Amino acid sequence: MRKIEFRGKDLDTGTSAKDSDWVYGLPRAVWDHGYEINGHQIDPSTLGQFTGLKDSKGAKIFEGDVIEFRMISYLDNVPRTGRVAIEWSNEDAGFVAGSYVLWKLIDQRGTVVIGNIYENMDLLEANHRME
Repeated sequence: MRKIEFRGKDLDTGTSAKDSDWVYGLPRAVWDHGYEINGHQIDPSTLGQFTGLKDSKGAKIFEGDVIEFRMISYLDNVPRTGRVAIEWSNEDAGFVAGSYVLWKLIDQRGTVVIGNIYENMDLLEANHRME
């Protein structure tokens, strides 16, 4: 069974025990001030769901993470490295990485989490981004 888990940045920075100011668990809506996870008020713009998948190093992949993967271009048969952010797609009814369905990348391409869009937006600069 898939584990349902979320993460969000603690608004009271530095009080969570895991990964600096990230809090993990199930969110609870709180009247007048957004969401809490495990009693910590979180920034709602950073709330992301666990995809149920792990990268090639065993790290959990969350919505909002930036992943790096390898692929061979069909046009010129040249190996390339791409970086994309993980998002939910209603159209695909699942998590996607750019134009790729996430679970397909995990199985074949040595995919690793290298950061997230909240702290590492520079990882998606034009010279690394792959749609």
